[in-house]
Amino acid sequence: MTLGVKGLLYVELTVEVAARDSHSQWATVVPNAAWRLAWALASLKGPDERIYVAGFYDAVRPPTPEEDAALARLPDESAETARSLDMPALLMNVQGPDYSRRHLLEPTCTIDGLSSGYEGGGAKTVPPAKALAKIEFRLVPDQGSARVATLLRKHLDDHGFSDVRMRVISGVEPARTPPDAPFIRVIEEAGREVYGVDPLIYPTMAGTGPLHAFITELGVDSADCGVGYPDSRIHAPDESIRIDDMRRNIHHLAAIIQRFGAG
Repeated sequence: MTLGVKGLLYVELTVEVAARDSHSQWATVVPNAAWRLAWALASLKGPDERIYVAGFYDAVRPPTPEEDAALARLPDESAETARSLDMPALLMNVQGPDYSRRHLLEPTCTIDGLSSGYEGGGAKTVPPAKALAKIEFRLVPDQGSARVATLLRKHLDDHGFSDVRMRVISGVEPARTPPDAPFIRVIEEAGREVYGVDPLIYPTMAGTGPLHAFITELGVDSADCGVGYPDSRIHAPDESIRIDDMRRNIHHLAAIIQRFGAG
């Protein structure tokens, strides 16, 4: 059971240094858009995975004692995650309780796409006049997407990258339901009946969804009892779930509805 979602800020960063591409003989005197963008991107995050945008972490809400207790009960999924991706180890060699805490509670800054210059086969000695990057920030309570966008723009300006254009593509806010909410106990009881074991409580999922409007704006508690597993390959063309998992999930939902009807 997951009790929340991370938020999301998705932006495009664009650099344009000249009216057209030029021959690389002019690289001594003509700027290179790809280098310019690379330097801007390098200013955002270090090899230690810390995000350098000033004020980025200021609004991060620390976990409650109940959320800490839920994290402590989670199994170590680090080896399974690495195996499913055919990796010898995860980023920063994280494992055990640190894996769950980092994966679920830490915000991120991710380069999702880069485009610049000649990308075909063979050689073409033409430095690019334009470069583009697609960047996403996964956010945690109480980071707001609009505020992070403002901090990002200020960071670029303060570090000498006022020429880097920024376009906000989308913003979604993070949200979490407290583990001790009465609604969560109902879902736990229903899950225990259907699965025959105590549910594992994830304070939040690492992905994003539209729960902020329900949890924060309407004050309605929410929980996600999905059926994914490490090899579900989320967002891939061969994304899948297991049929037995789906059947049990249907029984779980029915048990939850039954309890509401009896209440």
